Amino acid sequence: MVDLLERLEDLKEHATYCREILYKVEDCEKGKRVRIRTGRFGWDGIISEDEYKKLECWLKTVNACKVISSVPDGVFFL
Repeated sequence: MVDLLERLEDLKEHATYCREILYKVEDCEKGKRVRIRTGRFGWDGIISEDEYKKLECWLKTVNACKVISSVPDGVFFL
């Protein structure tokens, strides 16, 4: 279970205490849909291309790992 935070700034503050930061990006009509997880907290939002470029710089700074897709354990090696 991931507890979603309302403000991205709150998640960034929490991220300073986390070893593992994961994020996923999808294109959408209004820009980019970004999901970020830091420990048990997460943030899910749609942001503009310019906002994403700034966020991407921060994600690189904190060594976040980009998730490209999700696959159930039972079919991963099939």
